[in-house]
Amino acid sequence: PDAVLVSAREKLNLEELKDRVYETVCKDVIEAIVTVPFSRMDVADYLHTHCEIMKKNYTANEGVFWVRITAQVQAQLKRKGIALKKL
Repeated sequence: PDAVLVSAREKLNLEELKDRVYETVCKDVIEAIVTVPFSRMDVADYLHTHCEIMKKNYTANEGVFWVRITAQVQAQLKRKGIALKKL
């Protein structure tokens, strides 16, 4: 039932296939804002490595990151004591 019939030769349903792959891979991804104090830049490094950063901004005391983040990375941030705000 989840199959997508495609033809690479005829270029049929390739966009549908891309959409289905994205939905499957990104089903537990949310967009969020993560604020990281400069004293915890190890977390900023973690964000760069483990999620998609859409935008970032730095203030005098912290970095603010707009990210696409998985449930697994959310849990890791929680263990590190970093909160996030879902968009």
